[in-house]
Amino acid sequence: VSIHRRAIICTERSRSLPYERPNDERDRQAQVMRDAISLMRDAISLGLVVAKCMLDDHLIGGGVSLFVLEYLVHGEEADSLHSARSALRALHGFNPELAASWSSILEVPAAAVGSELTLADFDGESDAAHKDAPLVVAQVPAAVLAGCVRRLHRGREGALAQMRLGFTKLEDLSIQLAPMAAEHLESIFRGKVVLSAAELRDCFALPSSSAAEAAAAAFGESQVPVWFEALLVEEAVLDAPRRLQLLQWCTARAALPLGGLRDGKVRLRRYEGVGPEALPETHTCTRELHLPLYESAAQLQL
Repeated sequence: VSIHRRAIICTERSRSLPYERPNDERDRQAQVMRDAISLMRDAISLGLVVAKCMLDDHLIGGGVSLFVLEYLVHGEEADSLHSARSALRALHGFNPELAASWSSILEVPAAAVGSELTLADFDGESDAAHKDAPLVVAQVPAAVLAGCVRRLHRGREGALAQMRLGFTKLEDLSIQLAPMAAEHLESIFRGKVVLSAAELRDCFALPSSSAAEAAAAAFGESQVPVWFEALLVEEAVLDAPRRLQLLQWCTARAALPLGGLRDGKVRLRRYEGVGPEALPETHTCTRELHLPLYESAAQLQL
């Protein structure tokens, strides 16, 4: 569940909190207060988690919307709250179909005018006096922005503010992160979840890279390291999803950092004491992949 959606859940729950004893006003108010405090703590904790992931270079691969990351860094000055194009980019991660529809309207405002769309069609909660009047071309960007802001931000201000409080609680990273574009910020936090064959191969310190590595791997005359190296770049066997799965299995990382595995590549080691029917074994703490002495490349692929 994305942190953005968790924040939405927090605020939606706060709008309709359950009452244990509706006939007792004092008990009702006490329950509302307890639930509100709990929701506030949840949002603060989520912000702390995001900050710790960034400080520890712990990539999550996904689950945090672009808008939430931007808001945690910039707060109410987030570009998505002031620019129609930025708002649409953020909305795409939340409702891609609606974002695509509104993007086409923004690109060709005359189409919106011709269909007699109104501000209320984008933001039904607007209190503008002219919200039910057909839009003119000059009003289209503001209408699109208002619609995006209503769906991304309005009604959730409290939860997002508490998340930002948690995000800046231990160390305020906003100054260091503020110059970054939202997409770059997202990439730093999420990492790469779509790897090329070359990028996957670069995650391994293979026996063919040096005599020392070959000696440490201890495969002797076995062709297993050769077969494995060929397998890494065989896209017919390892497509993009499988490449990510192999990385995750060998490293316990959800994604590949933008700069690669700076904290150590995966090394191949002979799996001692087992026969060729055994399965490989990975040791994520030491970044080692133990491979039995298989008798064929096909056996390794299985």
